[in-house]
Parts: sequence; C-alpha cells; structure tokens
Amino acid sequence: MVVGPLENHFTAVASRAHAMVAGVVTAEGVAWVKSYGEAPNARDTVFRIGSLTKVLTGIAILKLRDDGELSLDDTLTRFVPEADEIIYPSGALKITLRHVLAHTSGIPRLGKLEYTKGDHDMSESELISELAGLKLDFAPGTKVEYSNLAVALMGLVVARASGTTYRDYVTANVFRPLGMTRSFFSEHDVPAGALAPGYVRDPFGDVSRGGPHWRLGAMEAMGGAYSTFDDMAKLVAWQLAPERGGPLKSESVRESQRAAFPNVGDMHFGVAWIVADAPDLGRLVAMTGATLDYAASLALAVDKRRAVVILASGADFDEIGHAASRGLRLAVRH
Repeated sequence: MVVGPLENHFTAVASRAHAMVAGVVTAEGVAWVKSYGEAPNARDTVFRIGSLTKVLTGIAILKLRDDGELSLDDTLTRFVPEADEIIYPSGALKITLRHVLAHTSGIPRLGKLEYTKGDHDMSESELISELAGLKLDFAPGTKVEYSNLAVALMGLVVARASGTTYRDYVTANVFRPLGMTRSFFSEHDVPAGALAPGYVRDPFGDVSRGGPHWRLGAMEAMGGAYSTFDDMAKLVAWQLAPERGGPLKSESVRESQRAAFPNVGDMHFGVAWIVADAPDLGRLVAMTGATLDYAASLALAVDKRRAVVILASGADFDEIGHAASRGLRLAVRH
C-alpha cells in the first residue's frame, strides 16, 4: 500500500481537528495508522465514538437472534410493551426490530428528551415516558429517517431479552470475543491519561474545551461507547472476514451489511450499518458518530477487504465522515 496520498489526506483533515487518529485496516489487521495533535498513542488513545455504538447494538441484537432469544421481525412491543402507547398512522404496520435497526420505524429522530446536559444518567423511566402519545412521522417501512430515540429503545430490548444490562451484554458478547479490551461505556472506566480531551469547534472554526460528557444512561445504545483505534480495528477486521469467527455467524454479519429495505428511501441501512454499492469498490458499509466534542467514522469496502477508521475530537462531524469515505478510496486504489 502506498501511504503518501493517504497521509497527505489525513494530515489535511487533522489540521482542522484538535486530536485525531486515522488509519487503514485489512482483514488481517491494521495496515497503517497515525495520530495527530493531542492523541499521543495512536493505538491506545480513547475517544467517544457516538453513533458507532449503534453498530455494537446491531451486533447485540443479531447475537440474541442467533441464540434464539428474538427475531428481527418481532414487534417492538414484545420487549417494550410501553411502546403500545405510540400513535400510528391509520392502517400502518406495527414497528418491528428490523424497522428500528434499519431506521424505517417512523419514530422521530430525538423526541423531547434532554440528554446533553451531563448532570445525570438518563433513566429508563425517562426514556419510556417519551413513548406515551408519541406520534410516528410515517408508517413503519415506508420511509427512511435516522432515529436516535428508536435505537435507544434497542438497549431496552437487549437488556430485557438477555436478562442483563445492555452494557454488560455488549461487553461479554461483543467486546470480549473480539479482544476489545479498551472499549467502555463510562469515562470513569477509561484508564487514567488514556482519554483524548474533548474539544468543541464552533461555526467560525474556533476550538474550545468541551464540557461534561453526555450521560446517556438508558439511552446509551444509541451513542454512549468509548473506544480506541485498535479496538475499532478489531471490530472492522472481523466485519471484513467474518468467516474467521467472532460474536456472530458469518451469514449474520453479511446480513447486517445488506439493505434491509432496498426499495425504501435513497439511503439504505442494513442492521445499523449504512450500506451502498459502488461500481469501483463493490459493497460499501459505513457509520459515522459524534457527541458534542468527539467524532468518529468507519468506512468499509467489504469486497476489497479494506477499511478506514477515524477517531477525533474538536472536529466537524460531516468532515470526518467524508474523510473516511475519501480515505477508503485512496486505501483501495493505492
């Protein structure tokens, strides 16, 4: 692999971030990685990964499905009976787990919950309270609309189907099998000195230190995890070559990488992943996540067995997503 074009690309992106780690992963592992700014150890620096957590949630749901604990076509109300208070359009189908994971549930993106203050952990009762009288934006399965609130409910599904907490289930059934030893759900569990400082970039490009971390609590299935480049690389390498073994059956990984509702909307989701096909790269799989002061992105060319991982603070969410996509093309071509 020719590193020059990649390094030039990532250096330019990093100049507009406070701290960043970026690199290329193959099915065999890390091919190249570099850290920038206040990220002194590329492989071990911990960042918050925002909505990349949704990928972990999708894996957890598929693991429960593979173990016979649920079906993707189960209604949401099987595990969250409180969702029976949701108001549907006339004649609409009931929301299934598949609808939620493919962002076709009709559940609004955020609802009214205020989870960004960082003054307390969001409680299950607060999350459930959002469902009473909640009106769907559209009939399930008819449109695509990204919903943090919907995926937050998947944390309840994981907990209630497994009989343990969401974070304990993911730790035991995703992190441990993949050897992701430096991935966490609380900043207090991160080893001292390992967390990249969070920074916020305002619309004028100025950067300042971020405030208290969002304490998502019962909503953490939508975006609460912390991880490192090395741990994300382990996740990605497995996604590129699931036949080598991991938390899921190989066919379940491939299922997650295919559009669940290919005839609905312009953007397609599999199980938590954004999926697409490109003439030059084949099957593409991606996800980008952010909190106020962190951004992260994964971009995979599944057929080419190449991927890009970027973790950053003080960076623009959209730019990090585009940077991963551009970096992936460079990684495949060079």
